[in-house]
Amino acid sequence: LPITTGNSYSASAALWAGADAARRLGLVPLDRQGKVKGKAMVIGATGAIGSACTRLLAQAVEEVYLVSIESAKLLTLKESILKDTPDARLHLAHKP
Repeated sequence: LPITTGNSYSASAALWAGADAARRLGLVPLDRQGKVKGKAMVIGATGAIGSACTRLLAQAVEEVYLVSIESAKLLTLKESILKDTPDARLHLAHKP
């Protein structure tokens, strides 16, 4: 996972650790592939921290909603994530 700033690295590490802890403690239901049965939303998905979190959530959660004011960047991010995680279920919301 390419990380460009310390802030995005810290945010993604915290997100990953939280998801791992919830799985190990049995706090969340999992599907057959080991993804959390549920939905997540990232507001500001195209920013440095948002895109790092979105990439991790796409691997860990059944459905992820991406929200941004930059529609072109949303489409680019979605394509990039689907190359790495082809089974990701991503929904885009453009907030003007």
